[in-house]
Amino acid sequence: MIRINKDTKSYHELQKNICDSFFDYIEFFSEERKKLERLEKFLTSKEKLNSRKNMSGHVTASGIVVNDDMEMLLIFHRASNRYLQPGGHVDDCDASVHTAALREIIEETGIKKVSLHSWHKENNFPVNIDIHKINARPKKNEGEHFHYDYMYIFRTDEENINLQLEEVSDFRWISIENLPNSAHIKTSIKKALNLGLL
Repeated sequence: MIRINKDTKSYHELQKNICDSFFDYIEFFSEERKKLERLEKFLTSKEKLNSRKNMSGHVTASGIVVNDDMEMLLIFHRASNRYLQPGGHVDDCDASVHTAALREIIEETGIKKVSLHSWHKENNFPVNIDIHKINARPKKNEGEHFHYDYMYIFRTDEENINLQLEEVSDFRWISIENLPNSAHIKTSIKKALNLGLL
């Protein structure tokens, strides 16, 4: 039985958004359904889909933040010890997965002028979904689990970065033509280019 401390209606709307976004996504990117079978099964499991306490996994949100020079913002995440796109957990107070991604971008980078690409507003699903395993973190009392990361495209013309130093320690802007060796970032950029989003 799920116990909800937050507003029950808002909670159910968030869970619905998580599911609707996925099913709209695999209808559009139908060739990816097989590789996302684990997530589809998880979404129909009646578990709390965004709870950090759920050690079978949980949905996370991240943003591919691109500036006017066609550079992508990468930040150095202390927990994973590498440069990645801004992102993190979806909280119960988030209205949707993409608003969670926006909140994480603002929190981690301090960027204020950032906007969700209009394509997402029209389609209500991410440009990419990545499944990756997270190692156990005994200090946080977390076992090994999966993150189901919904990735969205954001645009900004802001250059001022004010990092949240508790979680991230550095940043860099990298040309989308010269991305790091990260399969899920490259896949997201390639799909965005193919769709004419960048």
